[in-house]
Amino acid sequence: MALVVVLAAASLLLSACQTTNPDLSDETREAPAPPGLEYECYPGFPFDPRDLSLADGSETGTDPKWTALERVLTYSDTETFPHSGWLEVPATFSPESFGFVARSGDNFYEIRMSRRAGKWEPSGWGACQPRVAVVEANVLQWALRRGARPSPGDQRLEVVLHEVECVGGRDPRPHLLEPEVIYEEERILIVITAAIEPGGAYECPGNPVVNHVIDLDEPTGGRTLWDAGFYPPRHATRQLRT
Repeated sequence: MALVVVLAAASLLLSACQTTNPDLSDETREAPAPPGLEYECYPGFPFDPRDLSLADGSETGTDPKWTALERVLTYSDTETFPHSGWLEVPATFSPESFGFVARSGDNFYEIRMSRRAGKWEPSGWGACQPRVAVVEANVLQWALRRGARPSPGDQRLEVVLHEVECVGGRDPRPHLLEPEVIYEEERILIVITAAIEPGGAYECPGNPVVNHVIDLDEPTGGRTLWDAGFYPPRHATRQLRT
């Protein structure tokens, strides 16, 4: 499955910047980002989480973008935002827009800018939960089914899925796309997505948690299993938070 960054549907727009921080164990908190995946706090602003470590807090100067960022950080409703460590994130849809992303402890924050009358002005900001950037799809959270403990020779995973976005309470399984599976020496990271109708409007009655089976190309080999749809990746043995 090709993971391509575009401006996603309205349901994702509404939910992408909600604070949905799960309880993070020390192992999850420090889990490295999988290579080759880009994440976004808001659709159309993809970034590589590994670049956050390069934001060393020395962002100052006369660059108009950074001057605009510093102005936003003086607002009363951004007082909990970090004042350093921001990563500049170009927008995929317009050179007249860009964003900033920062991490402070277990929390992530984003600020978006647009050029208006030749000046950079904020167009939105908030706490966020980074998720994989995908085309016309929702990122689902998944975990091993309760009691499931794959053996090293297993190539089938019994899991539960939950679609977070507003999709009218549908069962996601008929809409699932091919999973993205990354095989590492010590980890297997999996991204589960479901197709959505571009621009579709959905009600929010709550979505079901459903059983599913993921078929792997390789045995687990005793490797740890991770839900890489969100950053930081979440351990597959956790209980889903719905």
